[in-house]
Amino acid sequence: MENLKRILIVDDSEIDREILRNMMDEEFEVSEAVNGYYALDLILKKGETFDAILLDVSMPFCDGMRVLRVLRENNLRDIQIFMITAEATMENIEKASQYRVAEFIKKPFDREEVLKRLRAKLGVEKKINLTRYR
Repeated sequence: MENLKRILIVDDSEIDREILRNMMDEEFEVSEAVNGYYALDLILKKGETFDAILLDVSMPFCDGMRVLRVLRENNLRDIQIFMITAEATMENIEKASQYRVAEFIKKPFDREEVLKRLRAKLGVEKKINLTRYR
């Protein structure tokens, strides 16, 4: 089996997690967390490693900005962070910029745009579906 890049989707919306998982599961190994606490538990307590995190800005209990702060406090700066939000306001962009966020991805998601950005930041070649040409 090929060595796929690992991505963690952190979003309190089950529908958004499902949409993103369906976009990415052919090219990446995808895990999910329903909020920031679960994401931090996976990373800090369970020691899971991820190449990228798609992190919702607005979530109850532990939002995306808090997750960014805790990751920085624990010197976890090598993970590519993509903020996912319907609220890509200047305030959110400025707050996130201090945490070295790779990109903002706006909801609703555009499949090709999301994959293009992930591939570019993670150095992944686009998969070609050869079965289509048989």
